[in-house]
Amino acid sequence: MYDLSVPGSVSGDNTLQRAQRLRRKRSASIHMISVPTPVLLHGDEPVSPNRTNYFPTPQLMLASSVLDRLEAEGIPWTVHFDDFKSIPDMEHWDAYLQPYAEFQYGHKKLTKAYVGDGMQRLPHALWDADVVCITANFTLEAYPVVQAIATLRRLDPNKLILVGGRDAMARPDYFLRMGADLVAYGDADYSLPELLVRLYRDEDLDDLVKSRCLVQTGERIQMDGLPFMRFEFLKNPLTHYCESGGGQFLPSILKKGGVAYFESSRGCFRECGYCTERLTKRSEMSVQRFKDEVAWYRANGVSTVMLSDDNLLQRLNHGERGELELIEMFEYLKKMEMVWEFPVGIEIGRLMQKDSSDFREHLFDLMFWNSDDPDNFSGAFRGLVPFENILADGDAPETNLRKMRTVNENMQILSRVIAAGMPQINLAVMLGFPDATKEKLKATRKNLETIMEIRDDITDESDRLIGSHINFSLFNATPYPGTPYFDEVIREKRLEYGIEEHPELWNLYTSVVRGDTFTAAENTENRHELLQLTRSHHSSGKVKLHFGSGDEARPTTRKSKNNMVPPGAQPDARDSYVGSGFRGDSFDVV
Repeated sequence: MYDLSVPGSVSGDNTLQRAQRLRRKRSASIHMISVPTPVLLHGDEPVSPNRTNYFPTPQLMLASSVLDRLEAEGIPWTVHFDDFKSIPDMEHWDAYLQPYAEFQYGHKKLTKAYVGDGMQRLPHALWDADVVCITANFTLEAYPVVQAIATLRRLDPNKLILVGGRDAMARPDYFLRMGADLVAYGDADYSLPELLVRLYRDEDLDDLVKSRCLVQTGERIQMDGLPFMRFEFLKNPLTHYCESGGGQFLPSILKKGGVAYFESSRGCFRECGYCTERLTKRSEMSVQRFKDEVAWYRANGVSTVMLSDDNLLQRLNHGERGELELIEMFEYLKKMEMVWEFPVGIEIGRLMQKDSSDFREHLFDLMFWNSDDPDNFSGAFRGLVPFENILADGDAPETNLRKMRTVNENMQILSRVIAAGMPQINLAVMLGFPDATKEKLKATRKNLETIMEIRDDITDESDRLIGSHINFSLFNATPYPGTPYFDEVIREKRLEYGIEEHPELWNLYTSVVRGDTFTAAENTENRHELLQLTRSHHSSGKVKLHFGSGDEARPTTRKSKNNMVPPGAQPDARDSYVGSGFRGDSFDVV
C-alpha cells in the first residue's frame, strides 16, 4: 500500500484513516475554497495590495474537472465552491477589516488584517464538508490558509484537507506540518479527480501519493480535453467579480457582462530566476477550443476575459503557425465584441520579429485594438507591460534578461501600445534587488522620468475618444519559494523577515531582502518615493481606475496639448491622461 507518513502535527496514520473513511461512502461533500485576503496597514494606510473581488477561475476549473469525472464514474458525491475572499462593497473595504497581529517593519509598526468576514463564515459553511481543497497560490495568503486548516480541524478532525497552488508546491513540508493531509504538486486537474475515484473504490494510490504529496498524473495537461467551466458553482452573481490585479473596469464594461479570468495556455519555457511559472509544464489549447470556450463564457454572461496565460506569446515558438493562431484567436475576440485584458504581463519583445526591429504588425494591431467607444467598449482595455529590471542601468548586460529587448526597443514598443489607444497600461518595473545602489536607483529614476516625458509629449494628432493612461506598477523583487532567487537570498542570508512568521510581506510592494546598500524597509521606501515621482495612485491598495464612462471619458479640455482631462474635472498631480499618436522612434535613456 501507499506511504502517507512524514513527521508533523498531522501524522500520516491519521491522514490514512481520514482517507479510508471515504471508501464507498454513498454521500460525501467536496468543497473548493478561497481564503480571505490579508492586508498590511500603517495606521489607516494600506502598504500592500488589496485584491478581493476577482473571478475564482482556478477553483471553478478544478471543481468542474472533479464533478465531470465523478459523474462519468457514477460516484454520487457533491462538489461545491465557497468564496471566503470577496466582499460585498469594494468601495468601503475598510469597513470589513479584521486585525489579527502587529509587528515592527523598519521604523514602522504594521498591522495585519483580513479584509472581510470570510474567516467567521468559514465554519458555518464547511461544518458538513468531508473533503476541503484550499488554494495556496500566493505566499502572502499563507496565514489565512493555515488558519482555515486549524478551524477545520477544530470543527471536525476527520475532514480530509488538501492544499494546492504555487506556494504549497514550493513548501509542502510547511503546509503538512501546519495540518494539511495532502499537498497537490502541479496542476491537479487530473490527479485530484483520480484520487477521489480511487478513494471511493478503495484502490491503490502508490503512483499517485508520495510522501503525502498528490503528484501530477501524465506528462502535461491537455487543455482541449478539460471540461468547460461550470458557472453554476458560483453562489454570488457575476457582477460581484469586478476587478483584476490591475484595477477595476469601466462601468460601461461591467454593464455589458461579467469579468472572468481565461487561460488559453499554461506554463512557460523561460527560466527567470524570480518566477515560478516554469514549474508548470507548457500546454496550449487549440484555436477551435479557444473559440468554443470564449463562446461558452459569452453564453454564461461573461463579456470580458482576463487572459491569464503564463506567457501568451510563447505560442510564437511554433513560428508562422503560432503567429497565425494568435491572429485567429484575437480576430475571434474582436468578432464576438469581447473586452480583454492582459493581467499577467506580455513578453513585449516578441511583438517584434526575431533578430530585427520589425513589428508583427497584424498581430499587434489585433491584440491592442479597441472600439474607442466609452459607452459600448470592446477590445483591449488594460495590460501589464513588463519592463522588469532593465531600467536600472540602461542596456548593461548584467541587468538585462536574455528575453528582454534593449531599453530603446522597449520604449518603441511602449509608444506603439500608447498609440494604439489601450486605455490603461500597467508598466511593471522591478526594484530592490540585492545589488541595488544609489547610482542604479538614480538611473531608474531618470529612465522613469524619460517615460513620463514620452507620455506627456505624445503629439495631439489623434481623434480618439479614449486615450491611454500609464500606471507605473513598481514592484520590489520578491524571493518567492521555489525560485532560484529565493535560494540565492537564503544562501546569502539576506532575508530580513521570516517567511513563516511574516508571509504577508511577500506581496511585491514590501521588500524582505537586505541588499548591499539598502535594507528591506529602505527598499520599500525607495519604491514609495518612485511611485510618488510617477504620479501613480494606488488608492486603498488598489490600482486607481482612471476612466469614467459616457461623457466623462470624452476629453474636451487639455491640461497641456497632450494630456486630456475629462470635462469638469480638476487637474490632479497624481493623474496624467494621455492621448495617442506618438510617432517617435528613438529615446534618450540612461
